[in-house]
Amino acid sequence: MRFVEVAGKESTVDVQTPLLNVESAWMSDAPERKQGPLSVCSRGFRFSVKPFQIVTVRLEGAAGLK
Repeated sequence: MRFVEVAGKESTVDVQTPLLNVESAWMSDAPERKQGPLSVCSRGFRFSVKPFQIVTVRLEGAAGLK
């Protein structure tokens, strides 16, 4: 997943999804190589973003709905 901060403000991003049980999330570089783990909960993850930063996140998980 890719995220772009467009307001020019540093902040924390919380991503929640009912469709995926997030097992792990990693900050990644552009070719999607793992750079560092992110804080996760069963239905999402959290990361910090700087002004105008592009963030790539790599997820591992399982389907949340059956």
